[in-house]
Amino acid sequence: MMGCTPTSIPLPANLHFQPVSPDEHSEVSSYPYLEVLGSLTYAAMGTCLDISYAVRSLAPFANSFGHAHINDLNHIMQYIVGCPKQGILYTKGGEGLIGFTDTNWASDQTN
Repeated sequence: MMGCTPTSIPLPANLHFQPVSPDEHSEVSSYPYLEVLGSLTYAAMGTCLDISYAVRSLAPFANSFGHAHINDLNHIMQYIVGCPKQGILYTKGGEGLIGFTDTNWASDQTN
């Protein structure tokens, strides 16, 4: 995604996704749709909560995606490239616990 044009929103408003015909799906079936969708889901659950709705909207089309669905996945990735310094950061330092998570050291009361 280096050199891509960043965007300011995860997906344009009022998009309505539809399954595509088997012919169109066969044209793009070699695209790693599930892998990209899985990576975006991981990011949405961990640090990029603002893409959750967009990723969830594209998930039902894992078996019937077409060119438009691929373009929208790319749009989400362009959005992520456009905001590299935004996200959720979990740290533990001299100032105490910053953020919250219920794994690892979140319940550590020693600091």
